[in-house]
Amino acid sequence: MNRIRKCRQNKKLTLKQLSEELAKQDLKISADALGKYERGEREPKLETWIKLADFFDVPVSYLQGLSDHNYNDREAATRAFLERNPDFVPLPDGVSLDDVDFSKSVELTDASDIDLQMRDSYLKQFQKLVTVFLSKSSSDNWIAIREDQRKKMIKIVNSLDDKKIDEVVNYVSMAFYMLLDGDSNDKNSLKKAIDDFCLKYITDEGGFN
Repeated sequence: MNRIRKCRQNKKLTLKQLSEELAKQDLKISADALGKYERGEREPKLETWIKLADFFDVPVSYLQGLSDHNYNDREAATRAFLERNPDFVPLPDGVSLDDVDFSKSVELTDASDIDLQMRDSYLKQFQKLVTVFLSKSSSDNWIAIREDQRKKMIKIVNSLDDKKIDEVVNYVSMAFYMLLDGDSNDKNSLKKAIDDFCLKYITDEGGFN
């Protein structure tokens, strides 16, 4: 189960109040829709997950219920690590975790948390790409896309899973790096990388494999 309800209650907000606060940040979600998100009756889109996580100042993976650890909170993340690994840094007799000054300690996270941090980073990078290429505002979007095409592309975007999102971000990052770092001879390598990507993932109808 996701943690939208828990995060909302931590902020002492009703569903209606949360809806009003989100509207102030240009995220229009009705109280009814928020209730369905909390109960798992409806799945938020990626953009909504990211904006909700930013509003609550928690990782997307934590809000989605994929992780028990809020690594945005350094003290909580380090404390949780030490509680799960009591022999990692033995404390002197009579000293408890409550005596530790976490502001001066090194942040400790499990490998699983690092993987989730990478996942959350990819999700945010992907959403930025979507915003750049598929924004409805012509002032924000430097590529002219017909409205019917844009809707079709957004539908495809909303169907992608984590693995495909990671791969899209990796390919785009690679192409961008090659453009910045390369000379004219690298254009062939760049073209091949893009062609390989299209052959592997893009269908003849313009969808995503």
